Amino acid sequence: DAVVAKARESFDAGDYRWVCEVLNHVVFGHPEHAEGRALQADSLEQLGYQSESTTFRNAYLTGAQELRQGPPAPRDARARSMLMALTVEQVFELLGVRLQAENVGGKSLTIGWTFPDLGEHWRLELSNRTLSGWLGRAIDPEATVTTTRATLVSIIAGDATMADAIADGRIALGGDPVALATVFSNLDVFQSGFAIVEP
Repeated sequence: DAVVAKARESFDAGDYRWVCEVLNHVVFGHPEHAEGRALQADSLEQLGYQSESTTFRNAYLTGAQELRQGPPAPRDARARSMLMALTVEQVFELLGVRLQAENVGGKSLTIGWTFPDLGEHWRLELSNRTLSGWLGRAIDPEATVTTTRATLVSIIAGDATMADAIADGRIALGGDPVALATVFSNLDVFQSGFAIVEP
């Protein structure tokens, strides 16, 4: 309460950045402190109103909204419409970004991909905790996958699972299924709704 009272004096003096800095400790230490949350929200709002940069303005005003209404509900950041616009190369790059590298240490494998709808062959390689894709046939892959680009996108978007696509024939799998599971069971799912001010 004493910290919030001192912060109120700084707010009245127009030192909004300092108020945000001090009240950040209050909100992290006591997230339920209503007066501290409200004063920090007011300070962020004032900083937002004073910002010429839309990026800073949006960040400040989003922080103020979060303190007043709570953080946005988390949801998977896998927009199917965006994924449909990606090339196979970009899809494999996305998989590389989502790879949970800490889970695949010491593993090395190659998966050959054939996309009959595109008339293309790709190889996806896991090595040194990195996942990389190249255009061209894979030599001695641990597993082979024949499918359409749309099916791959559907799996990455979360509309279908790899097991379902194999079971219903949208994916023809050859070789060691563990190789495919090693990649697809170690992909992170990013969340688009997250707190930016609260702990």
